[in-house]
Amino acid sequence: VTGVQTCALPISLLNKNAQKLNQAIAHILSKMKIKTGDAFIVSRLKTMEEAGKIVFTGNWQKGWKDMVVQMPGGSSEVLED
Repeated sequence: VTGVQTCALPISLLNKNAQKLNQAIAHILSKMKIKTGDAFIVSRLKTMEEAGKIVFTGNWQKGWKDMVVQMPGGSSEVLED
């Protein structure tokens, strides 16, 4: 069993629209019953991206604050809080 099947993050924790990665992580952490680290969440999100469930834009070399995550087909406009 590989990929999204083992991913503990439900896709419903993400918005359809684009959002900054750090905002998505904060939202996911607030909804999780069992707390985990942000690096684990990012690794699961990357697995979901490889499976085509989500899309990342930005440059990983610049750090997480510059990354944007969104559902395929969602709005690419990032809405700030």
